Order: sequence, then structure tokens, then C-alpha cells
Amino acid sequence: MDISILHSDKIEKFTSLLDIIFKSYPEGIAFKDSALNYICVNQSYCNIFGLKNPDCLIGSAQNKILSKHNAKLVHDADNMIRETLYPMNYIINTDNKILNVTSSPICNANEFLGIISNVKDITQEETIKENFVNNHFKHLNAEKQLQAQRETFV
Repeated sequence: MDISILHSDKIEKFTSLLDIIFKSYPEGIAFKDSALNYICVNQSYCNIFGLKNPDCLIGSAQNKILSKHNAKLVHDADNMIRETLYPMNYIINTDNKILNVTSSPICNANEFLGIISNVKDITQEETIKENFVNNHFKHLNAEKQLQAQRETFV
């Protein structure tokens, strides 16, 4: 039996598994090449940015889908990752979403090949957190007012 056939079969299965994970992953995933242009994005990434088809991003930069301010933020982060070869985590605030972005360099030895980014819409979590904090402060203020009223009666 030819061992290379078994090895080839394992690679094919692994590649198929990666494709399934990429397509079904609930968070946005984007790959950019060394020139920082998109080479691959999953449908979740498109959904986050309101795009119908991943193909509309291929070969372009992120300024196509972000405001000028946010495009600069991402561009600066990508350049820092390219220069330092260290991952970065940052937040993008759009008009109606809060996005948590984790980007990491893709390297072969020390050769920079591109960037992989994971984008998660954290708007709901941040809204819950903000409501909790606001309610907590309202409760503290109400307690202080009650305490002040008690002190005036004593």
C-alpha cells in the first residue's frame, strides 16, 4: 500500500474540515495578504458588515466597508501587526455596532504572509453591561437620597 495515498487522504480531510469550520463559524473571519488586501472572508464577516457576498471584498482594502475613521484605525493596526509580528485586539464602533477585533499575523518563519482577523459583534453584551452599570448607579443614588432623608428625620 502506498503511504502517500493515506497522507494525501488525511490532508484532503483536514482541508475539508477547515473549510467547514470557516464557513460555519459564527464570528467573522477575514484573511488579508501581505499587501493587506482581503483574500478570503466568511459569510459571518459579511453579515456583520451588511454585505451579501464575500466575493465583493476579495482584492480590496477594508476602507470599502468602514468609515474613514475606522478604516484608518484598522489600517494602522494592520501595519503595526505587519511591523511587529504581534497580534492585536481592538474595538471598532460603527453607527450601530460595537465590534471586537482580534488580528494576528500569519508568518512562515519570520516572513510576513498576511493577517487573520476574528470579528465579533459585542453590541448586545456592551448594552447589557452599560444598562447594568447605569442601573447600579441609579440604585446607589436612590440609596444615598434615602440615607439623606433618614438623616433629616433623626
